Amino acid sequence: MSSRSPAVRVVDFNKLPGPIKERFIACTKGGAPPRAIVQQQLTRGGATAGWITLAVLAAAGVAGLWLLGFGEPWHPVQSPAYLVAYVGCVLLVTYSVLAIVRRFKVVGALPYTPGRYLFPLDFVDARSHALRIVPLSTLSDFRGVHQHYNGVYSFTVLTFVFEGGIKETFQVRGKELAESIMAELRGSQAAVRQAVEARDLGRLQVLDPFMTARLEDKWEVEPVPFGGMLPGGAAGAQLTARPIPGWLTWASLPALVLGGAVGAPLFLARNAASDAAAFARVRHGETYELEAYLEHGGKHAEEVRTKLLPRRAFEDAKKKASVTALREVLKKYPGAEVEPEIKTEVHALFVKTSQDFLAQAASDNAALRPFMDKLFGYLEGHDDPRMQVRFRKPSTEALKSVDAEAVKAYGANLMPIGAHFTDAKMQERESSIVSSLGQAFGKIFPADVLSLDLGARATQKLAPADIAQPTIEIGYEVSPSGAVYEEQTGTRKFVGIQVAFAVAMRLPQTGETLEFELAVEPPEEFTVSTSGYGVAADPGAVYDVMAERAFDQLADKLRAVFFRQGTAAYGQTAPPVAPRPPSAPAKPAQPQKPHRPSSADQL
Repeated sequence: MSSRSPAVRVVDFNKLPGPIKERFIACTKGGAPPRAIVQQQLTRGGATAGWITLAVLAAAGVAGLWLLGFGEPWHPVQSPAYLVAYVGCVLLVTYSVLAIVRRFKVVGALPYTPGRYLFPLDFVDARSHALRIVPLSTLSDFRGVHQHYNGVYSFTVLTFVFEGGIKETFQVRGKELAESIMAELRGSQAAVRQAVEARDLGRLQVLDPFMTARLEDKWEVEPVPFGGMLPGGAAGAQLTARPIPGWLTWASLPALVLGGAVGAPLFLARNAASDAAAFARVRHGETYELEAYLEHGGKHAEEVRTKLLPRRAFEDAKKKASVTALREVLKKYPGAEVEPEIKTEVHALFVKTSQDFLAQAASDNAALRPFMDKLFGYLEGHDDPRMQVRFRKPSTEALKSVDAEAVKAYGANLMPIGAHFTDAKMQERESSIVSSLGQAFGKIFPADVLSLDLGARATQKLAPADIAQPTIEIGYEVSPSGAVYEEQTGTRKFVGIQVAFAVAMRLPQTGETLEFELAVEPPEEFTVSTSGYGVAADPGAVYDVMAERAFDQLADKLRAVFFRQGTAAYGQTAPPVAPRPPSAPAKPAQPQKPHRPSSADQL
């Protein structure tokens, strides 16, 4: 209602004349004319069912909110946004109860049946002691609209628009009833016009319960206060509209207060109970549940972070018997109370590895075991199991010098060896050595305790400043062995090569070093593949085979330095080098004594 028409009258029911009161009461109860054309009465039963339904749904909402994710690690506590939902649900429950009480109070406080009535001459809003009366003579528009859902009739909305923008609507179920109401409205309006034109006061008296007050303009002749008694004692009291308590008139305000007063503690109590249940669950649950509880803001997050999670992670890592897994726990939970236990467990794994090594270690070099103990100590104190292997091959100048000496000793037809010890050729052989030794180490040392890593080649002997991690430095020199190999049909000669290896194992910072030397001789015989019968062997192939056999021997000798023969770590001889692509059948070559070449040998 945007504005009020001057014709609208608000009348205190208690101030109306007694006969008018009695007649209006009878009209609302259907005991006297006129009967309302359409009405919407407030009764106890009709409203109670609706408000009870709303209250039950709101209470179910509270229960649903309480149980939503209750005790789950992923929802140990609900966010503050849920507080609004708790307050809203409690508010609806409270408001529904107050609405039921108010309805009972209203119906019991008014002598007439409260509601909204459309009489032939007036629309009357009688939902309180103050009657709002709007004359139908100010009706400016009326329409009835049938509502359909999915093509099916549902109800009809009757809309009455009065001067001043006053709008009143009634909802009617049933097309026939709606049509009869509209027909009755038209008929009553015609009857009113006819009675006015005929000045038929008797007829108007029947159509208008307020006709006497309207004709005499006496709407307030008995100013009786609320709770007062009309003349006539009890009979007069029956015609009195009693006031409704103010707190019921403004039910939304106490509902809002109770919603906050009950909803907020309910929200807090739910979170406390849910968190306690979730924490009890994760204490004996899986690691992912502990992590979920921590991530989603459980109230015991600090205890989970500093105690339970590190403890659970430690237990899981301990089952793996892995140094890496244990150290990951230390990285993930620095300063956790299980840190001493983790370090003890890591130490136990290193002790076991040391014992496993000692059980298979070679005993020829007395310095080996003490050095390995210090190596294990260093690796245990550093989070890096890698031991770098770095090779240092002869320089180009040194190889040229070896070739010059060999030519001088064995003649100009001697094939030089320097060109066949290039970086590319040696890199493959060096990698094979590291792989072979790493396989042997891997049978004793877990990869997260000790692993070999091929490092960059050194150009000169490493200085202490060059050692940043445990390192095996392998330097080697190539020299003629004294044996000479000749072609059977040609004049080329090939000198047997001898390789001397100087091995130094070093630890950074401490300067601890284990050094030993190994020398390998060329094989007594070997085969070289050629591209066909009668085709001379490629000099590179001859020296490649010699170098491969030399490095094969080095692999065997290195294993023998560290491990006893017959142990699992020592294993078999070095794995054979991958064969070259098939070609002509190989011919055996025999070494010759120094300075005594023989034409009977064929390469």
